[in-house]
Amino acid sequence: ISIILALMACNSKNGGFSINGSLKNAENTTAFFDKLSMDNKNEIILSTPVDAAGKFKINFPEKFPSGLYRIRVGVKSIDFILDGSETEVTIDGDLNTVEQMDTKILGIKPMETFATIIADLKAEKLTTAQLMELAKTHEDPFVAFLIASKLFTFRSDFADLHTSIAKRLKEKFPNEKWVNDYTAVAYDLEKERAR
Repeated sequence: ISIILALMACNSKNGGFSINGSLKNAENTTAFFDKLSMDNKNEIILSTPVDAAGKFKINFPEKFPSGLYRIRVGVKSIDFILDGSETEVTIDGDLNTVEQMDTKILGIKPMETFATIIADLKAEKLTTAQLMELAKTHEDPFVAFLIASKLFTFRSDFADLHTSIAKRLKEKFPNEKWVNDYTAVAYDLEKERAR
């Protein structure tokens, strides 16, 4: 057990991965770090206490692979995507407003870009048509995935969008399970639309 604790104590300076969180209205609770899957077979990686100030810290000895993850407190969660290069992530928000997508997530470039897009959308600087075009053409397929999955959702009328993003992700990450699962979801949407 002491070896495991020593490994968990490693920080990002040693090539590991850490999450530093601060969540209002989550004081004295437990935060869960989960790996998400497209088939809803989510995996709890670990849990950690949230202190009286709403702060928590998670440390791992190595970087996490690309994929879909979340921090969950009670029934509320903050979803994010990792591309596998991250070492230190900071999450700052209010548990009562996480569904408004206003939580600040730093240290994950696609999430930082997505936050800017959400801010522009809320400020009415982007139309739905512009948002759709951004999802189709954004240079980062992770950002395109976030736009498509969070804002356009998984409906058959968006099958073409999901199919094109899945193809781009597959080119970049051909062996990632979550990308293969997303490709299957896009295929199912195409079949549903064809009915």
